[in-house]
Amino acid sequence: MEIKVTYKDETYVIYNKIEKFFNPEDIIFLDCSNNDLSSLPESFGNLVNLEKLDCSENQLTSLPEPLGNCINLKILNCSYNRLTSLPESLGNLVNLEELDLNGNFRIKSLPESIGNCINLRKLNFENDNENVYFISLPESIGNLVNLEELILVDNRLTSLPESIGNCINLRKLSIFSHFLTPLPESLWNLKNLEYLHIGSQEITSLSESLGNLVNLKELHIYFNFTSSFPESIGNCINLKKLNLGYCNLTSLPESIGNLVNLERLDCHNNYLTSLPQSFGNLRNLIELDCSHNDLTSLPESFINLKKLEYLRIFSEKISVSEDIKKFIKEIKNVW
Repeated sequence: MEIKVTYKDETYVIYNKIEKFFNPEDIIFLDCSNNDLSSLPESFGNLVNLEKLDCSENQLTSLPEPLGNCINLKILNCSYNRLTSLPESLGNLVNLEELDLNGNFRIKSLPESIGNCINLRKLNFENDNENVYFISLPESIGNLVNLEELILVDNRLTSLPESIGNCINLRKLSIFSHFLTPLPESLWNLKNLEYLHIGSQEITSLSESLGNLVNLKELHIYFNFTSSFPESIGNCINLKKLNLGYCNLTSLPESIGNLVNLERLDCHNNYLTSLPQSFGNLRNLIELDCSHNDLTSLPESFINLKKLEYLRIFSEKISVSEDIKKFIKEIKNVW
């Protein structure tokens, strides 16, 4: 077993029990990752000045309850283990800033006490296993007012708590669940969001309150729309990337022409028959993928997209003017 320890500003690699070499109270960084560990000792609670713990890529099924004594812990990486739950004492880690749970697909929920970790800035919980168990977020998640990044990808979440709207400093939110039902209205209070990625086949519409997110730079939506996309998208004038692929859309709103800073638009694999007349206002557009739709024409304003370098537009039904044909020939990459 190889363990890296930072002790009094020096880093050591040891192959035995750390207690034989160091005073536990003086250890500030401990890396015991990738050691095939099945458990951590209760004595971890003695590491009261520990600031960073990396126990990733082991076989851990639980974390010791005394870990809650490590009140100076700022970074906890326990990704890619076999954790089934987290201890309630996690809430004692009031100085925790980053928590990485990626790959622990057996965890069903987070403890209510996580709401006490008021200095948490990053919470990552992404899975790549089809048997993932995670089904709920505690209401206390709304206490994390300093949270800037929340990643919950590939899980069985069916809803988000209304309290998520209290996480007013969120800048990046990524949630993907095939079972997620309509989003809470409070979500649109997160006006500092810059990156939003939400996917669910159970969601069929999006609130007009989307337009409240005026600081969005990237928006990735994967829904099964049965209604039109919100006109309020036109308020999100800072958007640079917009991904609406596989959304079952039959049209794009005219207000999309307000997105004058948009550089990349992906609306492939929908049921679009045309693009809005305002499309030509997207003068900063560099990449456009509207392939695998039912497009029959393009608006004449299309020739205003002077910065367009990548275009995917394959459609057997499309018919365009000679001016547009000439314009498309001048684009560097066309598929």
